[in-house]
Amino acid sequence: MAIYFDIIISLKELFDKVTELKLDQVVDIFIEYRNDEKECYYKKVNPSHYQAPDFNHTGYQGFFIISKEAKFDGSRSPYDDEMYSYTIEIKGGRETGQEIEKIKCRQIAKQPEITLQKAYRKLQHCIKKDPNFEKGVYWGKHFYKNIYYDRRIDKIIWGDFDHKEHQIQINTIHHKT
Repeated sequence: MAIYFDIIISLKELFDKVTELKLDQVVDIFIEYRNDEKECYYKKVNPSHYQAPDFNHTGYQGFFIISKEAKFDGSRSPYDDEMYSYTIEIKGGRETGQEIEKIKCRQIAKQPEITLQKAYRKLQHCIKKDPNFEKGVYWGKHFYKNIYYDRRIDKIIWGDFDHKEHQIQINTIHHKT
């Protein structure tokens, strides 16, 4: 059973938290891209040196937080049997000047490796306790009580940039609806 955590936050802010919590000392981050032939490839990035173009690339699929030394080539991926218990899958997070995409974090393994589990919990706790975050959003006709968002965001929020059907609405004094 996967464990999900949905947040609306800029990737820069998310990586600042990863660095601040020193999680970058126990995990690695790999961006997943898909080329024109629909083949996946991965790029390891340093969260303390966030570069927006890495995540707004047309082939961007998401990224992974991994607590095991890894090297991915054409035949290996974070979903492989020997890797998935060390992996958190992150989808979303793309951003333009006017729009931002919700981030969906998914702990893939039912029994994750302990270092990964601790890092994931630490990040969640940091966001939940941050005074700039609130929870509960309207998306379409429904209210989702467990989506956390940075109340300072003043952009159009989408659940998925590839399927812009319904905006996500947050209601705070900081956000114009």
